[in-house]
Amino acid sequence: SMMVLVANAARHGTASLQDGVKTLALMQTYAITPNVVTYNSLLKVVASAAGRGLSGLEEARKILARIDAVGLKPDVISYNSLLDVCSKTGDVQEIHPILDEMV
Repeated sequence: SMMVLVANAARHGTASLQDGVKTLALMQTYAITPNVVTYNSLLKVVASAAGRGLSGLEEARKILARIDAVGLKPDVISYNSLLDVCSKTGDVQEIHPILDEMV
């Protein structure tokens, strides 16, 4: 999907969260329904940006909430990306509550 391209670019430091959000909007413009893989790709963009100090847990939580809002269920990859954000931002106090959410 288009979002996978953005996630790959983010891993190499050439895409931003804004790029991911724009891609998501473009998908919706063309009536392409995002699925959990799409949102997981966006979470990976957030995690990559968190590693560069450009995003954080708040952005990741918003994406997780959006997954729920559209009637999808976060999966292990969603939560793994959330934990990745925590590790990169130093939000270690959030790790146990995230693990509890996974159960």
